[in-house]
Amino acid sequence: MEALLMACSLSILCVCCASTEVKTVNVYNSVILEGCCDISHDRLWKFNTELVYSNHLLVNDTFDGIMSLFSNYSLVIDSITLDLDGFYQCICNLGQYISMQNYSLVVEVSPSLSITAAENQVRELLNIAANEPSRLVCQAVNAKPVANLTWMINDRAIPSYAGIQSIFPNPNGTFNTISSYTLTTSEVVSNVSCISKQLTSEIQRVDVTINTYVIPTISFTINGIDATNTVTVQYETMLTAVCQTIGGRPPSNITWVIDGQPSNVVTDGMVTVQTGNTFTSTSQMSIPATMSKGQITCLVSIGYPDSKVELHGIYHTYVLPSVFVTINGHRKVEVSRDRSVSVVCRSVGSRPMVNLLILTGHQGMDSEQPTVTSTNSEINDTYDTITSINFTPTKERGNVTCIVQGLPIKDVSSYATYEVIGEVANKEDNFTTTWLIVGGFFAAVIMLLLGVVIYFLKKNLSLSSFFSHSLEAEGEGYNRRLSRHTGRGSSFFDATSGELPKPPSLALPEVPTFPEVVEYSDVPEHAYYSAVTETATVGRIFHVNNMRMMLKMKMGLLYNRWMGTIGASNAVTKSVLITTISDEALQRKDIHWDDFVRRLLEMSIIEAFR
Repeated sequence: MEALLMACSLSILCVCCASTEVKTVNVYNSVILEGCCDISHDRLWKFNTELVYSNHLLVNDTFDGIMSLFSNYSLVIDSITLDLDGFYQCICNLGQYISMQNYSLVVEVSPSLSITAAENQVRELLNIAANEPSRLVCQAVNAKPVANLTWMINDRAIPSYAGIQSIFPNPNGTFNTISSYTLTTSEVVSNVSCISKQLTSEIQRVDVTINTYVIPTISFTINGIDATNTVTVQYETMLTAVCQTIGGRPPSNITWVIDGQPSNVVTDGMVTVQTGNTFTSTSQMSIPATMSKGQITCLVSIGYPDSKVELHGIYHTYVLPSVFVTINGHRKVEVSRDRSVSVVCRSVGSRPMVNLLILTGHQGMDSEQPTVTSTNSEINDTYDTITSINFTPTKERGNVTCIVQGLPIKDVSSYATYEVIGEVANKEDNFTTTWLIVGGFFAAVIMLLLGVVIYFLKKNLSLSSFFSHSLEAEGEGYNRRLSRHTGRGSSFFDATSGELPKPPSLALPEVPTFPEVVEYSDVPEHAYYSAVTETATVGRIFHVNNMRMMLKMKMGLLYNRWMGTIGASNAVTKSVLITTISDEALQRKDIHWDDFVRRLLEMSIIEAFR
């Protein structure tokens, strides 16, 4: 045998097989390596550099129970482990030459494959929030050779750059491969797969079903008011709480908690409506408000740990008080004149504490309010409040009102009435004083009017001159309007001449011609009036120079009003009301003066002065 080994090592008389057969076997499986000869000659098996068999003799006890020989000198290896991975050689001495068979045994280890999310291993189902990124990790542990990992979603391969892969060697010759992928999806259900591939082993994969959930928007109201604000209601009225989840998936579960205790109140039922892939759920509950304050909680869950939501609503109750107002101890009372009275206002059983305001209707009294005294009652946590005031009535009869302020709703009030009895002192003196004041006022007015008349008489101020100056100050357009048909300015009658003007004739003058354009307005097609110099004993047309006195009454946007007098031929002065057009209206052409004069002249005498 030693000669066989020596000859083989020196390549003397040896015919060595140059090729090496590679055999791959999974760990813990068995493999058979065929022998190099089946006749009785010197032969041996080597593992790497160690001699295992010489002929049929097991030389190395390390392999006892692991390796054995068939009759044809084939080597059988049972339950292969990683330490049996290596080079095997069968050598056979045939006399003139040596036969050799080489094997490269590769022991392959299929990895343990798993998917984890948030450091928790996922078995078959994973629930994640829709449209929220979720990091998935695939691990191939103890692989030999190195495992290559890829991802698939709904059987569609994900590009390799979408994931991050790392390889870590183990002391026993295996490798750990880790690949991570961040998934964001809105699909209701998805299938995610991690695939492991080695050089010779079959492909391995692990599949996980992904369910997405949607946390809903929650609306919580108490009596129609957003529960994030404190709700105030009247004591012993009904509280209606409504909790609604909008756009959630799967349908929400809604429960109620009242003042920290689970509610056993029968709700009005929960209604769920599906819209597309989401759901809207509504639950309503009603309870009486029998506490001064309390808390209602709406608990919402869609079945996932991070989907639970608690919304709290705070409510307060108020109590309307009974209000009593008395004057000298009575609601309706007769009081003596010039005597002080006592007013007492009492508010009983209010919540919260209130303030009382007494209104007597007397100047100076309502602004000087007394101190309000309140006492707390243990019954229903309410308050009794009282205040009082003294005053002397100055009216024959009246009311005293007490207003309760500080309630969540509008103020509450009550009142008492009084009537003053007894005679009024110095009644005749008061009557005389009143009439003296009234008489003095009228006397002053009469003296003022007389002063105005005397002023005009002393100044010899004629009506026409006053009218001329007044119209110049108030509106130049009116003067131009009166004189434009004559083509010259009108002369005014001198009241000192002693001659009275005569009324014009009944016949209308000829229609004048207009050789030039008049300022502010166009010439009308038909003119029905003109300033004339003729006078008549009877008639309806009077000229501006017939005016004797003119007093301004009212200046308007369209017309100006004047009070004046006209001297007639029979020496009788008549009072008239004069209307002129304002300068602004004249410029804007708002007034159709020609039509006005024409219609006025067409009226009968009775109609004109009616």
